[in-house]
Amino acid sequence: MAVLFKGGHVVSLGTLPGGHLSFAQDINNQGQVAGNSSNGTPDPFSFFNWGTQTRGFVWRNGVMHDLGSLGGPDTVQRPRL
Repeated sequence: MAVLFKGGHVVSLGTLPGGHLSFAQDINNQGQVAGNSSNGTPDPFSFFNWGTQTRGFVWRNGVMHDLGSLGGPDTVQRPRL
């Protein structure tokens, strides 16, 4: 599960609706977090073999937002280099 360490506490970022796995990859100075999460849509060819779609997300102000796709079932958020 994706988490954020803030003020000495662990904050769970959760998952997209219906999802069971997520991980965070990057954070900016405004506390916005980017990462990947499963959702509840079955996908036998899931990118991470999660059994559901994999979607890139941005988390801000306590809410995880699906970044969508360009028509395919899976997307992957890539960390900054």
